[in-house]
Amino acid sequence: MDYADYICGASAGDNTTRNRPCHQEHVCDDVVALNNHILNEDACDYRTHFTIDGELALNDAISTRPPGAQLLGREWLGYDETRQRGVAQFNARPDFTNRHGTIQGGFLAAMLDSAAGITALAALPPNLSVVTVLLTTRFLKPARAGTITAMSRLTKHDEREIVVEIDLVDAKDVRVAEGTAHFRVIKR
Repeated sequence: MDYADYICGASAGDNTTRNRPCHQEHVCDDVVALNNHILNEDACDYRTHFTIDGELALNDAISTRPPGAQLLGREWLGYDETRQRGVAQFNARPDFTNRHGTIQGGFLAAMLDSAAGITALAALPPNLSVVTVLLTTRFLKPARAGTITAMSRLTKHDEREIVVEIDLVDAKDVRVAEGTAHFRVIKR
């Protein structure tokens, strides 16, 4: 599956600058242009220097990976122009496995929560944040160690609550888990 298509309809293979080192600031006209560059620039650390019309593209809550996100190997790949659909990848390490050799469900639930959280944060101004109040999880298939991709979509957003639905897909494009996260919107 081409996750660039999921978030912005772009084809990841069309960029001729792939694998080119990237050290300058990029000012993009819109989020779609930003996502096209993020998804096609392997050597680019977009978390520190991308801007959209002079504003930081990803606020510090998204660009700064807390310890839990680091443990899960979370990489934020981007969101669509409405900031209501997002894609993140996780590194499901072999030490996340249970006695059956599959990823323990608690790690998958943490991936669902993490991906939903950054999708919720993308919809908020920098002075607001979210906390999880409810996470429903459904495990669909066993997940093996390797790359797990989270595709999230914001389904409700008002001044007090944000709801995000999330699918986790393994490296073979098998949907291994799904969930719905309910967040309370809070001031920072």
